[in-house]
Amino acid sequence: MDDRDRTMRAAVYARACEQGVTVARKSRVQLARRNRHKVLVKIKAAGVNPVDSKFVFGDKLPECLSGCAKWTVEGKVPGFDFAGVVEETPNCSYSYRQGANALRKGDHVYGTAPPFVGTFCEYIAVPLDQVSHKPECLTWEQAATLPLGGLTCIQAFRDHDLKAGQRLLVIGASGGVGHIATQIAAAMDVTVVGICSTKNIDLGHSLGASHVLDYTIQSPDLITSLEDLVDKIGKFDMVLDTVTSHDSRDRNYNYESMICSREPAILTNSAHNYVVLGGYTSQWIASGLKRTIGLNCFSRSHELAWVKFPNSVDDLKALTTFVETHNLRPVLDSKLPLTEEGVQLAFRKLNSRRTAGKIALTMDSASDNGVIML
Repeated sequence: MDDRDRTMRAAVYARACEQGVTVARKSRVQLARRNRHKVLVKIKAAGVNPVDSKFVFGDKLPECLSGCAKWTVEGKVPGFDFAGVVEETPNCSYSYRQGANALRKGDHVYGTAPPFVGTFCEYIAVPLDQVSHKPECLTWEQAATLPLGGLTCIQAFRDHDLKAGQRLLVIGASGGVGHIATQIAAAMDVTVVGICSTKNIDLGHSLGASHVLDYTIQSPDLITSLEDLVDKIGKFDMVLDTVTSHDSRDRNYNYESMICSREPAILTNSAHNYVVLGGYTSQWIASGLKRTIGLNCFSRSHELAWVKFPNSVDDLKALTTFVETHNLRPVLDSKLPLTEEGVQLAFRKLNSRRTAGKIALTMDSASDNGVIML
């Protein structure tokens, strides 16, 4: 076995490089001989998410300390979701939920990796309870960009008991999570109202939104437009705010204050039904408490949803059902190779905050030109 057989190409965080990331060769991942709970996957494509370009922790620290995240992840492989081919299964008779979800060498799969394991690489060993069979009707790139956003939506809608006939407002309906949320909710026979920019209005309608509001034109009168809609369709049962975060650029929109303070109300009085995907450090801590011990410290109207990866096989299978029976499709903004230029461009595009849909990294089209050894 030569050196190339013992190594793999991988992106790694490197704070001295442009966008804080580069591509190198690392020791190839192997399954431990006695491992009973992981599967080795040859990755075909990986999804790129804002959490990756924010160095995992950057969106959870105070804005003045967000740069410190670069130091904590130095040398780690970015990435959380992937699609690929099973290369090796556990060296024993055990498999997660024998039967329909039993995995065998050569199976096409998709799923998520635990924090700091990383998916921007050619091989990965992932827990069996975080991987499922890939929908065959999706390309590798589509499948790779679905798990993180899709699991976020499935879990948020379940936790807040969103049902057919209800009304959902999606803020950022054309973004990475928002465009998936819009499709899933519409497939659930929920009336979806989306908010996005001018260029993505048609996209919002095509995803299944009954009404799409343009924040760039209607911003001063956006709340009036929402009030007019509520008069026609009824109060919103849930808001999924994919825009708000601790970043000052997001806080300027002030969506939550505008919506939750209206009289008469445009949001029902259900508990914790204004759901955000980003926020202040204290809100991330509160979300962590809810995830780990079930203690909900949020105010009655508000909650920060934090996706859970362990034991997510059933949620991945639910996503597959939406794909196969309701034509759920991730919209791809870009497909880029796993090269230094490709990964840096992916981060640059995410940080520009102007992507519509998802960004995928592909493994097969990349080369080793200029790649260093670690």
